[in-house]
Amino acid sequence: MSVDSSPTLVSSSLPASPILWPADDDGGEFYDHDYDTPLEILTYCPLIKAVKRFLLWLTFIDNMRDAAVDKDRHPLTDDELMQDIYDGTEWLRQEIGLKRVVEQDGSIIDEATPGSRCSLFSCEVGVSMTINIDWFGITDNRPHSAGAVYISFDNLHRAVRYLTLDVHLAMVIHGPKEPSLEQFNYCFELLCTELHTIYKGTPSN
Repeated sequence: MSVDSSPTLVSSSLPASPILWPADDDGGEFYDHDYDTPLEILTYCPLIKAVKRFLLWLTFIDNMRDAAVDKDRHPLTDDELMQDIYDGTEWLRQEIGLKRVVEQDGSIIDEATPGSRCSLFSCEVGVSMTINIDWFGITDNRPHSAGAVYISFDNLHRAVRYLTLDVHLAMVIHGPKEPSLEQFNYCFELLCTELHTIYKGTPSN
């Protein structure tokens, strides 16, 4: 599908990349050597290119909440009700310019990238995203589960945050069954690479 006045979930300007994962959990084979065909394959739509395209769409920008209102905002008290994600304590603590590091004991810490660490809300364009994974039964009377991995943008107002035009479909896991946790590592490799790049801070131009 082509993009005219608004972004779509998958567009011709965002070429899908194939991702392969082994058919078993212990490293397994990627290809059926008798037929030289992939054992499992799914498509991936690049995230960084999609974000830049969203930010060119005026309606998307107009629907983004002004993060400047959160700069001096105090967390809610125990007696106040949360209305949206913006009322959460962690929303006010988001930063960019960080590098995620896994310690030898398996613990995870965020280290600052020299000269670039700052609050998300101090950026001219600071976008907060949520990764969503949903599974669907797509056939009747036979088990076949397909999955969708899509990105929603938390900066958008709640009324439009999950509209089709405002969500990026990163990949579809075709099934017929859900991959194991080990196989998920292969599925998410490209997405994680791009998220790490964004996590450090990515120019929007």
